[in-house]
Amino acid sequence: MSNFADPSDSVLNVAAYIFDRLHKLGPVDAMKLQKLLYYCNAWSLADRGVPMFDDEIQAWKHGPVVASIYPLHRGRIDLESWPRGDAAALTPNDARFIDGIVDAYGGLSGWRLRNLTHQEAPWVEAWEDAGYGVRLGVPISPHSMATYYRGLRSQR
Repeated sequence: MSNFADPSDSVLNVAAYIFDRLHKLGPVDAMKLQKLLYYCNAWSLADRGVPMFDDEIQAWKHGPVVASIYPLHRGRIDLESWPRGDAAALTPNDARFIDGIVDAYGGLSGWRLRNLTHQEAPWVEAWEDAGYGVRLGVPISPHSMATYYRGLRSQR
């Protein structure tokens, strides 16, 4: 029996869209995909007041992870394909929003994105709540993401 919830169609569609954009340049780093999903949801909460998807994002050792999709890439670093989701199912507004996130963060490696999230309050606070990895599956709160990234936006 798996400890992972089934992924929602919405997170699968966002992952498929990000994968399709990045795969044009070569294999897609699984860590990078995870962090881009995080930033899509975090900035959507901050800028639009709604999440891109409702799947829980958890604080893991290497940063935020959408746990529901982890089994789809477990044990793989570079992804040559993405098994589920329909990028074309996104609304044009959602696709444009994701494009903005990929344009802003997509040039960074998975490890660079990991390091960036390790400096930001939503992951740091959840990781502290997890006892620095003692407790697994600690969620990063949508409220924390919305508040933090709204604050970043207002500083610019």
